[in-house]
Amino acid sequence: MLQKKMQDDVMGNVQQWIELLTAGDCEPEERLDSITRDAAAIFRVPIAMINLVDKNTIRFKSSVGLKQGASINRCGAFCSIGVRQENCFSIVDAVNHADYKDYSLVTGPLKIRSYIGKSVHAPDGTRIGTLCLFDTKPRKYTRVEVHALCDLAEMVDYEIREILGNKSF
Repeated sequence: MLQKKMQDDVMGNVQQWIELLTAGDCEPEERLDSITRDAAAIFRVPIAMINLVDKNTIRFKSSVGLKQGASINRCGAFCSIGVRQENCFSIVDAVNHADYKDYSLVTGPLKIRSYIGKSVHAPDGTRIGTLCLFDTKPRKYTRVEVHALCDLAEMVDYEIREILGNKSF
């Protein structure tokens, strides 16, 4: 069932927005990097990211704790679900989650245990990625923390609008 969800594309003109935002690569954007650094510090997590999610790939547009500009296959990734939702999506303990217990980020060297992500948007409202946090221990985020992540995601939305200007499709 999760595999089928992964194969569905996210709404809107995702690929066109991502191409404009990355201009063929995933070069750093200080205005996004500062939000990612703040998220890692505020939530005290080893990994914080702004990801761009298209039909097949998740690109690390901004990252603390993992190589920026890298990409992974979308299939089975936490952010594949996060980008499809307007509200925060979280996994308290991936080791005990049926859909993620065998995922390479959980079983591999990173040993990810918890995830929370909030979708971020292109100027037309299309969900194009996530602001997400990963921790190496189980973690249930409080309502205040969820609200703070939503506020940071709105800041990402604003910066994306500034980067892309008034472009539309």
